[in-house]
Amino acid sequence: MGGVASLILDAAIYVALFLASSMAGLFLACLLNEYGLLRRAGPAVKALLRPVGLPDFVFPAVASAMVNAYRAEHMIIYDYYSRGLLSEDAVVFYVLASGYLRAVGALLHVGPIALAALGPIGLIYLALLYIKYVLNTVIGLVYGRVRGIRIVNAQVGPSLMSNHGSGNRLKPCFTRSLRVTLRVLPRFLIVIITVLLLEYLGAFAALGHYLIVNVGALSYFLSPASITVLSTAIASPSASYFVAASLLGHGQLSLKFLLIALLLGSTINGLTIGLMRHSLPFYLSIYPPKLAVKITVAQALADAVSLTVIITLLMVFNA
Repeated sequence: MGGVASLILDAAIYVALFLASSMAGLFLACLLNEYGLLRRAGPAVKALLRPVGLPDFVFPAVASAMVNAYRAEHMIIYDYYSRGLLSEDAVVFYVLASGYLRAVGALLHVGPIALAALGPIGLIYLALLYIKYVLNTVIGLVYGRVRGIRIVNAQVGPSLMSNHGSGNRLKPCFTRSLRVTLRVLPRFLIVIITVLLLEYLGAFAALGHYLIVNVGALSYFLSPASITVLSTAIASPSASYFVAASLLGHGQLSLKFLLIALLLGSTINGLTIGLMRHSLPFYLSIYPPKLAVKITVAQALADAVSLTVIITLLMVFNA
């Protein structure tokens, strides 16, 4: 009985967070457009987005990602998608091509604990993470060229406010934000209940255990200390920073293999446990299933390719 009550409480907390973050992101994006703040910041916005061919109107989404507010970011992108401003391919292109900017939010999330555990070496690790996002951007540009994606730089504000005076902008923005959030809410409920049930049944713990048990196959390429860091990173990327720092301090791990183990472990986590527990459910809770799967697969493939490039360079150039 206690387990069921805990599931209901967790679901209620997730729903409250979903409503708050979604509404806030959509509402602020609407106000930025309606008060012309994006147009006034035109040169700066263009300087950030135009190098990869992204239109000005996605800037509120990019800005949300840069402060680690990914739910708000993708609710904004979903709103543009539902209004026909972005196609399915354009959404996938956005997720990949904006990597060099979206990385800021990821580094803000990972950076403090990585620096606290690893000290100055953490800066090298964070730099490699940023390079991974930049490589994702390159992959996104290739994807956009192959698919022939070209996003028209539409004005999203006037269409929403054409029937309202300049002094009455809060209510229409709030109404639209609420409408879009409620449209997505049933999908979010289905996904979050499914994820919580899988977690309650131990599915993710079993997957993590299976990966850790079988990671020994990499012992042909990595030392026992590297395998320890790798296994820890698969189970808990945050804890792996402290394990790596301890092994490095005792001379059991070189800098090169510390970086390889951390990058490989966190990526394996992201492509397995993280994908099933976070990434895919996250996108399924916002986008239609087909588009959610396309985003997840594209991002997973880009991460795998980027990681392969970085690890290859680390192996070639001794640290």
